[in-house]
Amino acid sequence: MNDKVWTIKDILLWTTDYFIEKGVESPRLNSEILLSHILNFDRVSLYTNYSRPLSKDELYRYRELIKRRANREPAAYILNRKEFWSIPLKVNRNTLIPRPETEIVVESVNEFIKKSGYNRIVNILEVGTGSGNIPIAIASENKNVNIFSVDISFESLKIAYQNVVENNFDDKIFLINGDIVSSIKFKNFFDIILSNPPYIKTSDIQNLQREVKDFEPLSALDGGSDGLFFYRKILQNSKELLAEGGTVIFEFGDAQQSLDIEKIMVDIGFKNFIIKNDYSGLPRVIRCY
Repeated sequence: MNDKVWTIKDILLWTTDYFIEKGVESPRLNSEILLSHILNFDRVSLYTNYSRPLSKDELYRYRELIKRRANREPAAYILNRKEFWSIPLKVNRNTLIPRPETEIVVESVNEFIKKSGYNRIVNILEVGTGSGNIPIAIASENKNVNIFSVDISFESLKIAYQNVVENNFDDKIFLINGDIVSSIKFKNFFDIILSNPPYIKTSDIQNLQREVKDFEPLSALDGGSDGLFFYRKILQNSKELLAEGGTVIFEFGDAQQSLDIEKIMVDIGFKNFIIKNDYSGLPRVIRCY
C-alpha cells in the first residue's frame, strides 16, 4: 500500500484479491468484517460510505489485521468476538470458536424442555463449556434452568465467566473447573447432560484447515485415537448423574461417528435415539434417553 488515497471501495477490492491469493476462504466477507471493526461500522455502512477515504491511522491498523488474517489466524480471534445464537461473545485462543452447527444442540435442549413440560427448575450439566456459548444461548431462551458448566481449562473458564456476566446469566450458569469425574457429585440430579466434546481423531488433526489446527486449542479438538474418548467418558458417568426421564445430547462430527456413539449408548443401557441434522442437512446432534 503506497501513499495513494484509499477509499473503502478501493481497500475492499485490494484486500479481497490479496486474501484470494493467500487462500483465505470467503475473502470478501473477511475483508468487510475486518474493515467494519476498524471503522466501527456495520457492514451495510461500508457500502453507504463507499467513497469515504481512510486515514493513515485506519490504514495502518487495517493492514495489521490483514497480515494476521493472511497468516490464516481466524477473524474471530483477531477481533476477540464471535456471534452465536445472535449473541456476541468474547473468544480467544483458549476457546474453540463457536460454530453455527452447534446451535442445533441448543435447539435440541429447547425442544426437550418444551415437550417435557417441567413446572420446576430444569437442571443441566454441560461438559466442556469453552466460551460459554451453549449455556448462554440456552439461558437466553429458558427462564427455569440451572446450568452447571464444566471445563478442564481454567483459561477457557475465564472467558466463559466474562461472557456469562456480560449477558447477566451468573444466576443461572455455574462454572466449574475440572472434569466430569472429579467435579460432579450430584447423583440422579440432571435432567439434561450435554456436550460438544472434542471429536477429531488424533491422526486427523494435521489434515484440518490451518485456521483450526494452528490456532484453535488442541484440547478442544483431539478426541483420541478414534475420536470417541470423551463420548465414552461422559456416557460412563451419565447413568449415575441423570435424573429419571433425563436425556443426553451430543454434537458429533459425521454420520459414521453417530453410529459409533449409538453403539456406546446401547452398551451403557440407552435404548432410544433421535438424530438432528444441521443447517446443511448433515447429521449433527444425537439425543438419547
